Amino acid sequence: MLAEIISTGAELLTGATLDTNAHYLAKELQPLGIQVQRITTIGDEEEVLRKAFQEASQRSKLCLVTGGLGPTDDDRSAQAAAQAAGTELEPNPTARKYMEEFFRTLSRPLTSTDAKQALLPKGAEAIPNPKGTAVGFSLQIHQCHFYFMPGVPQEMKAMFEKYVLPKIKNTLQTPHHGLQTLTLFGCREAEAAEILNDFPQLFPQIQLGYRVHFPQIQLRLYYPPKANLQNALDWLKQKVGKWIVSWQGRFLEEEVPHLLQKLGLKIAVAESCTGGLVSDLLTNFPGSSQFFLGSVVAYSNSLKQHLLNVCPQTLQKYGAVSQEVATQMAKGIQKHSQADLGLATTGIAGPSGGSEQKPVGTICIAIAYQNLSHSWRFCVDFREREKNKLFFATMALESLRRHICKKYNLKT
Repeated sequence: MLAEIISTGAELLTGATLDTNAHYLAKELQPLGIQVQRITTIGDEEEVLRKAFQEASQRSKLCLVTGGLGPTDDDRSAQAAAQAAGTELEPNPTARKYMEEFFRTLSRPLTSTDAKQALLPKGAEAIPNPKGTAVGFSLQIHQCHFYFMPGVPQEMKAMFEKYVLPKIKNTLQTPHHGLQTLTLFGCREAEAAEILNDFPQLFPQIQLGYRVHFPQIQLRLYYPPKANLQNALDWLKQKVGKWIVSWQGRFLEEEVPHLLQKLGLKIAVAESCTGGLVSDLLTNFPGSSQFFLGSVVAYSNSLKQHLLNVCPQTLQKYGAVSQEVATQMAKGIQKHSQADLGLATTGIAGPSGGSEQKPVGTICIAIAYQNLSHSWRFCVDFREREKNKLFFATMALESLRRHICKKYNLKT
């Protein structure tokens, strides 16, 4: 099935808002075997919208539209859809019912301005909005079935997942394609692509795609029902197994919290060069209070001494960027927090501050647990301070993941 995605809104054309909706929808359609042949971004002008809808209706069987369903004058998707279908707007009782029910949950009256959102093209089917007031709708225009959804990403995703996606699946005449996602860390996309160059010839039924989430990479395998997926996975493990951090497609900032929760472990973090980024990645995970006790960002040597019990002699002998200091930082935060694990980072993010012995890109990581500790030193310079910091933080999470898997005999 050929499909299109149309994102509407002047804010998308000016760059004021990033269009994440189209990215999300395209990603959701691919595993279903639906080929997105075009993604269009247009403004709010009614005639431009009408023309875009009519053209899409001649090219594709499915079109997903986001934006333009609100109560203001620049929300014109419903009117343009009616014109493209050769019909007119009319009050939709079902849409109004959905809106009244939602407004009751807000303890707010439904105003005449709000009620504009219940005017839908004649023949349209209203779609509830679980997260907002803008009702969506589906409409057949020529050979194409359209689904109109809100532009607010949270509202669009909720509507798509609960109502639109099941409707689309019900219309498919062929079995759904499967999706298997693997996450890699430690290699570049070009390096992985070169190593996996023979994949299309060896497994012609399976489509291999790459998604970069710096500094990690996802391998996405789209496969039909009768494809031999296990053979492909075995081959991938042989080729890139040393870089695979998740067979479920989780990034390290998701995989590590998952492991900590699963094992009931508590962690505390001491950071220098990463400036709190490790803690930020861990606490972005829902329910992080179950495993994350707290953190200390200690840039100066004096704070390392006073807050983390780093010895002045260690700093003087080895320098702040050293495995010895990282180890004492990890031990210090573990002792103060009474955590199962103490994780520490100290390094040189650049662009200055490096030396011949410790160049920019040097990162020292340590883990303290019970009365033991491990430390590592790496050096990778991406020539951008922000990229170096993100790599350092991700490397710390990967070091922690490997430690947990080894200590608890978990399959990797």
